[in-house]
Amino acid sequence: MTAADEEQRGSGPVRDQSMDSSVEDRLGAGTVFAVVVIASLLLRLVYLYFLRQDILFAQPIMDAAVHDGWARGDESIVAIFERGVPYFRAPLYIWFLKLVYSLNDSYLAPRFVQALLSAVTAGLVADLGRRLAGPIAGLLGGLLLAMAWPVIYFSGELLIVTFFMTLVMGALWLLVVGSARDSRRWVMGGALLLGLSALARPTSLVLVPALILAPWLVWPQEGGERLRSWRRSRAAIWMIVLTLAPGGALTLRNRVVGHDWVFIASQGGVNLFIGNNPLADGRTAVVPGTRATWLGGFEDTRRRAEVDAGRPLRPSQVSRYYLRKSLESWRDAPRAMVRLYAKKIRYLVGAGERPNNKNLHFWRSRNPMLRLPVWPSWATLFALGLGGILLIERRRRAYYVLAFLGLYALGLLPFFLNERFRLPLMISLGVFAGVPLARGLAALWQRRFRLALVAFVPVALLFTLSELDRLDFRDDRIDADAFSRYTLGNLYAERGETDLALRSYQEAFDIAHRFGLKNFDSVETMLRTNMVRLLIRKGRLQEADQHLSILEDQGPPSPEVVLLRAQLRLRRHEYAEALPLLKMVLDIAPDQPQALLGLGWCQVENHAFIAAQKTFRHQQEVAGVNAEALAGIGVTELLGNQNAVLARSFLDRALALDPTVAPAHQYLAEIYRKEGNIAKMTVHLREALRYDPLNDRVRRFYNRLQLPQKKPAPSPRD
Repeated sequence: MTAADEEQRGSGPVRDQSMDSSVEDRLGAGTVFAVVVIASLLLRLVYLYFLRQDILFAQPIMDAAVHDGWARGDESIVAIFERGVPYFRAPLYIWFLKLVYSLNDSYLAPRFVQALLSAVTAGLVADLGRRLAGPIAGLLGGLLLAMAWPVIYFSGELLIVTFFMTLVMGALWLLVVGSARDSRRWVMGGALLLGLSALARPTSLVLVPALILAPWLVWPQEGGERLRSWRRSRAAIWMIVLTLAPGGALTLRNRVVGHDWVFIASQGGVNLFIGNNPLADGRTAVVPGTRATWLGGFEDTRRRAEVDAGRPLRPSQVSRYYLRKSLESWRDAPRAMVRLYAKKIRYLVGAGERPNNKNLHFWRSRNPMLRLPVWPSWATLFALGLGGILLIERRRRAYYVLAFLGLYALGLLPFFLNERFRLPLMISLGVFAGVPLARGLAALWQRRFRLALVAFVPVALLFTLSELDRLDFRDDRIDADAFSRYTLGNLYAERGETDLALRSYQEAFDIAHRFGLKNFDSVETMLRTNMVRLLIRKGRLQEADQHLSILEDQGPPSPEVVLLRAQLRLRRHEYAEALPLLKMVLDIAPDQPQALLGLGWCQVENHAFIAAQKTFRHQQEVAGVNAEALAGIGVTELLGNQNAVLARSFLDRALALDPTVAPAHQYLAEIYRKEGNIAKMTVHLREALRYDPLNDRVRRFYNRLQLPQKKPAPSPRD
């Protein structure tokens, strides 16, 4: 059949080389891979350059904070997820972070390595596209993936997906190339690498059925003599063994260390319940009725299962409990579950990049590079990738990639959908995304316009289908995102930038009220609580009182709110009113650090110096050495034991840790008064009033201070 006959029929293959054979000659295997890797790496390094200036760079939050703390040996996290228990979350990514931190403990190091891994992944995608559809298709698909903003964004996050997909694409590359080269070692290496990827995220094991069938479906057509001559059942068994071997080793570890048979990690049942419960919405990643924080939700989830069972449960039993609850949801409300899965399918193919617990659109907008509206997103890769699958000729050779796409997509539906979990599909679709572009451009080059339509029309339809999801998609409305501004305020507060924190909190309030945001009540309570704490610290007590009154009007005050009221009383030097509030808090939480500090100062005010010193020392045992407790010990040494030398050492240490501790300045002024050092006394009095302007006792003394004086000045305690 001639080319004219093919065009008349409106079909027929259009090879990449038909556009320009010299282009293909220059695009060998190494060239395509190298160009895509270099382009990808440069883009990711530019992104990191701007990301380093963001507050989030060195202050990970949510899942990233858990990963970072676990890798750095945070005892509170290690004790829950690793020490003496089966792994709750697959640990390979944590091991990767530990290795990177052992070489360089900066926050740049893991992100730089992930940028490199992401670039290599794009190179593997491009090479697979080249092998399946030609060099131009591979190059274009790889470059699209290199530029896709969700892929760039997640390469800078301390999350599993970038590391995970390098392993998965490496495994798929070995399987495809090994089958084409008739290499048993390469194919088995791909199976083993897939098994290793399951130690980062067990969802890669959805490919196991495809591996089992590969000797029957792929090798007779694609494989050479060595693969075809291998007994198929034996080959399938070897692939299963190699794929499951890493997970099996981790299971033995869980049994030995945690005394429980858990395959890789125990979170499966909980995650399944999140995606299959009467209140599930297809995207929320929290068990209904539990705290929204990572560790709080983990503890509440386990406690609920144990309360229902009436006894302590092992992690495997907790997982099975939530598996049963998931099945009960289908038994009790099958129609609601069907509607839920229809919504999940929409989320799976829709253009909206749905956040999980952190709005990627808000944080993307803070990066000067990614905020530019030029980067491909899911809808582009989805449309071009599916269009490429329709056009590709070597579908048998693409078996492993196609199987992963289909099985992974099906494996997502029972759980919950968001952009992070959908990202493996975007990356895999990149293998085929260059095909419609290469075919269409080749057809246009040859003026075969009907063939160009064959390449581009399905892509346009698929793109439109995906984009329909944006008709009621609101997550990219960053002007209406109060929660992210609340999160930003928390980050500023942790860094001590109180004014910026209060500004972010106020912006969150304004947005929530202007847009009438639903489900913001619980967040607003936390936000207002944090605002009160900062306002007290800043000395803006009237504003703090207003917010605190609103919190108290919402119902019986929590111990945290009672403590804030006590701290407000203390800042006003209303010790008699603060004392019963502090005792209420300590009755519930005897080791609450801030309540202990407040109790110590009340005891100082009541001249109970021995009791006050015991309280301050106990507070340090609970919370570690801190400036205010050191100042309290110094004051008790001065007033109770009349030991000015020891008192000065404690007060100086307090100010070395935190120069804003007003009592340390006040009582150092007292020491200098007794020594007749009026100059230093005056300096510390000014500092005491600067940080505690409501201290009327110090202010009265300072106002009647006459300089110079022949006699020692009166005491600032008079």
